[in-house]
Amino acid sequence: MNKNRKMKLEEKGIQTGKYFSLEIPEGLKPGSKINILVTEDNAVISNIDDMEKNILEDGYVRNTKLYRRFVMAQMFKMLKIGYTEALNQLTYDYTFKTLIEEIHVLSKLQKRDAEAFYERVQFFNSDVAICVCQHYMKQLKIFLDSLPDKKCKGILYKKVKSVGNVFNEDIERKILRPKFDMITKVKMNSSNYEALYYNLKHFWDTRIPLPQQTSKSPAWVDAYKGAGAFYTCKNLIMYHNCYVLDQDHFLNRDASLRELYQKVVSYKGEYYRLLAYMKKLISDNNFSFDERMVELAENK
Repeated sequence: MNKNRKMKLEEKGIQTGKYFSLEIPEGLKPGSKINILVTEDNAVISNIDDMEKNILEDGYVRNTKLYRRFVMAQMFKMLKIGYTEALNQLTYDYTFKTLIEEIHVLSKLQKRDAEAFYERVQFFNSDVAICVCQHYMKQLKIFLDSLPDKKCKGILYKKVKSVGNVFNEDIERKILRPKFDMITKVKMNSSNYEALYYNLKHFWDTRIPLPQQTSKSPAWVDAYKGAGAFYTCKNLIMYHNCYVLDQDHFLNRDASLRELYQKVVSYKGEYYRLLAYMKKLISDNNFSFDERMVELAENK
């Protein structure tokens, strides 16, 4: 019972001995549930810890034990096809969708989980986002130049999907300049990942669609290779008894993880090397993804 309500009832002569007072944690949303413990002396305890309170408030569940296992599964699927071929099969839209999703996740982690944020921001980050947007603008110019010219009363114009008919002399003012202004906003808010997410999403939502076979941003490709290789290596080391071969002996799990983190730093901007490092880890340990999946299924 609320203390104020209890006092008012007692003032009116109503017995409240069979009731107890309860302090509700501040910030608890309507509809939330808490556990109540009553001790032998009738003391009331609200059994809710800080982690549970955070989950109730914003729905974020911190779990650092999964290490994005689906990334490893996707990596082995691509390796089976042929990594380069599988990468080339990914559409241009896919590059932006994955980037925006990663930035969205980082916007949550930046406020809630510094450790997970630091690990994940090594790959898809604000620098990559800016490079991908700038690459889009270069490809957009090429695409617009490739569109056939039409004439209206002797004046050249182009028919641009999602925009309509635009006079050639107005393309810079109506199409290109507004997009460059959006990139400026992306740059200005690059350290705040929540703002970065909204600006990047707006940039993409207002895009002029490019052909799906448009070449991908080198910065995106590098980040994609790095993230895929890193999380695959991490899962192999953590869960599948694969360890780094150091000359003539294998390192233990902790030492293997330390070297992996060192490679992430030293291979920055050259994550094709991390991909090669991952392939060597797989080869040195004679690891077969399909055989391992069968083994795990049999042990369930």
